[in-house]
Amino acid sequence: MDFKLSRENNMIKEAIRDWVAKECTREQISEWDEADQIPGTLTKKLAELGFSGMTVSEEYGGEGKNILATCMVIEHLAVLYAPLARLFAAQTLLGGLILEMFGSVEQKSKLLPAAADGKCLVALAADPEGLQLPRAGSGAENEFLLNGDVPFVTHARQADYLLLPALRGAGDDEEKTEIV
Repeated sequence: MDFKLSRENNMIKEAIRDWVAKECTREQISEWDEADQIPGTLTKKLAELGFSGMTVSEEYGGEGKNILATCMVIEHLAVLYAPLARLFAAQTLLGGLILEMFGSVEQKSKLLPAAADGKCLVALAADPEGLQLPRAGSGAENEFLLNGDVPFVTHARQADYLLLPALRGAGDDEEKTEIV
């Protein structure tokens, strides 16, 4: 098995390493930590470099699904500034990958182009103790009755949207995970 990075992934690795060294100095990180704030300019610059769209398919304005490169970007961000890495992971993996996998056509059309452009932050509202999904029963189409609670939502204050995965068809043999 060949474990060498593709040419594209090598270029991404070098680009993110150079960007982090330039944009995330130790002095800047100390200031951000003291202010308990991640500057929006950082996520904007990551989007301008095309990193935010790496988990969104080209159909919705992304770069295609390059999960390995996304993980490399997260890794390089985490080395110096873990809060930015968590925010970027939420934006790309939740706002891109999870939404594309489980979202409705309407949700994808509305949110994925914005996620790819770095203009939409999505947080996952799910139990961190094992992603226990609430049960959703429905009456009329697009109406849900959710039973359960979510004790903590990462990035809830900054998020534009909250994804709530739910099992639809509770009690049926054909349960389906949906994003509500």
